[in-house]
Amino acid sequence: MKDETINFENEVTKEVLLVTANAQNAFRGKHPIELYDVINYFFNKRGKGLRPAMALLAGSAVGGRFETVRNAALAVELAHAASLIHDDIIDKALLRRGVPAVHRAYSVNSALLAGDALLTSSYEYLVKDAIVNTSTVVSIFSNAARTLCEGEALDLGFEKCEYVSLKEYEEMIYKKTAQLFETACFLGALIAKPKTKYAECLRGYGKAIGMAFQIRDDLLDLISEEEHIGKNIGSDFFQKKKNYVYVCAYKYASPSEKMVLDSFMKKQKLTNKDFLKYKNLCNLLKVKERTIQDIQKYISSAIKSLFELKESPSKRLLIKMAQDLDKF
Repeated sequence: MKDETINFENEVTKEVLLVTANAQNAFRGKHPIELYDVINYFFNKRGKGLRPAMALLAGSAVGGRFETVRNAALAVELAHAASLIHDDIIDKALLRRGVPAVHRAYSVNSALLAGDALLTSSYEYLVKDAIVNTSTVVSIFSNAARTLCEGEALDLGFEKCEYVSLKEYEEMIYKKTAQLFETACFLGALIAKPKTKYAECLRGYGKAIGMAFQIRDDLLDLISEEEHIGKNIGSDFFQKKKNYVYVCAYKYASPSEKMVLDSFMKKQKLTNKDFLKYKNLCNLLKVKERTIQDIQKYISSAIKSLFELKESPSKRLLIKMAQDLDKF
């Protein structure tokens, strides 16, 4: 069993690498270079490939073959890349995957065009696999793209809010992050086996995994080291973003502690000393422990969503991917 699992994981890794390589090769040698050099710059640094991996595994978990959803997995990766490039512009991010963000390496205008080209190209690859249920698949994918924009808008709106509840924040990260995980799993299953009864199970898995992933990412922004996450530590804090950690701290803070948190949001420019004070307050409020409990809740929900699926290497790997989110 152990050897079988290792061999299957290696096979999935190769498939994900193939998808990411296809993402790189899709735009090489194209003109104008003012557009495609920007896209190629982004893909020179590979991401984790989680979303295409989930599309591939979802397809395999319902009895399909990897090659039947390979283009759909690429479509999800291209849409994700577009969202990252645009998100970095909005957030004025300095780094992405350890190197200057696209808009910093080139320009905001070039980054906008690159993101637009990636999103429109994603449909070209999506329909290559969606042969039987094309209109349904395109509708689901379009809804995901629109919902992601809604999440980004909610995130922007939070900058003007003095108070954001955990419920409001969770709605935002579902739309901005989790729904693309959800869509990857849902489409992977529907394209591999259009009549499968397990598509909703995998959709639920993807949603829960996406929620756990984003909350974990928010926590890592507070507790991790820069070389481990490929971006500036405390970037959310310095950008005055009300992420899960901040919202959780605010929920459990006393009135005087809320005043401290409010003062950070009102300060013109935050310093490393402010960040240290913020970290100490989060430690006092046991924010790390509370956040990990919430991550574990979503991990448990994700695993439960797979209960009805037949045992398979794909199912076991999906469970393992969920459990790995509980490691820090």
